[in-house]
Amino acid sequence: MIMGGKMPKIIAGFVLFIAGYMLFFTSREVINLDKQINTDMTRLLAHSKIEIIKNMDFSKIKEGSLETQRFICNRISFYSVIKVKTKNSIKKRINVEVVWLESNEKAVSMVRLTRYITKKRKSLQLNKAARL
Repeated sequence: MIMGGKMPKIIAGFVLFIAGYMLFFTSREVINLDKQINTDMTRLLAHSKIEIIKNMDFSKIKEGSLETQRFICNRISFYSVIKVKTKNSIKKRINVEVVWLESNEKAVSMVRLTRYITKKRKSLQLNKAARL
């Protein structure tokens, strides 16, 4: 029995609709992937800068802007500013803000990352180790 009529056209139309739908969203994902890579790169660099501050001596850390850097990659400029917003000497706690600014020919986007860093006193840790 040979199928004829509307059924093969409906199936073919449905398959073409699914293929077009997938192609449309795949192309959007490729465009968004480029933006996501830039954002992930800035977050990784920001986290590495926070780790550098975490390993610094607490007495050397002062409130205010510590460092401003500029990176250029494929016509995109990245500016980073690290700020120590607050420093609590009693609790040995630091509020660090890392601001990244991405700018290219089309748009400017900002990534802001704020973290609290708690630094423990090494002398207390040494005293506990000496007691054991």
